[in-house]
Amino acid sequence: MARKQPLEETLAALRRVRADPDSEESRAELRRVLQSEGSHAVARAAALVGELQIESFIPELTACFSRFFADLPRGDPGCSAKTAIVEALRRLGHAEEPLYRRAARHVQMEPVFGGRVDTAIDLRGAAALALGETGGRDVLVDLADLLADPEPPVRISAARAIAAYGSGSGIPLLRLKALVPDPEPRVVSECLLALLRLEPAG
Repeated sequence: MARKQPLEETLAALRRVRADPDSEESRAELRRVLQSEGSHAVARAAALVGELQIESFIPELTACFSRFFADLPRGDPGCSAKTAIVEALRRLGHAEEPLYRRAARHVQMEPVFGGRVDTAIDLRGAAALALGETGGRDVLVDLADLLADPEPPVRISAARAIAAYGSGSGIPLLRLKALVPDPEPRVVSECLLALLRLEPAG
């Protein structure tokens, strides 16, 4: 594994990558960051791969995902690296169901003043959308679980993901969620919007 360098140097190097993403030096720097740097640097690099649509780096993104489940929360505070990797793979249109499912199940409690908070909300939401857009036939089971997530933003993302999945088989899920009272009105609104996309006449 390559030696880690100061974060400021890595971020400066990633800015150079953005300016010239096709050079061998830029590709080598992206590969080095994804293979050996910490969560903040990897989050920046993954976002860059997704933004620049560098499909050749899909193997590197999937390979480094698992290491950010170790030594938590210190290994990936705020789930920044894991979330950026899922979002980058989603932008690249890559179907990686096992990875997305692992992200969709992840809960990461971190200490805050007065208690602890789940910092994996954005990760589960990103995984929901990735599953909806690229998932296979049984993805609605995963989205049903996320539609019952304790956190409203995840439930909202799950409703959007069912609409993105684009199958009429998701309509019963959305109708049930819209009819059962939810403490967050935006969840019901999102379910109704998803139903309009999938079944305008109904």
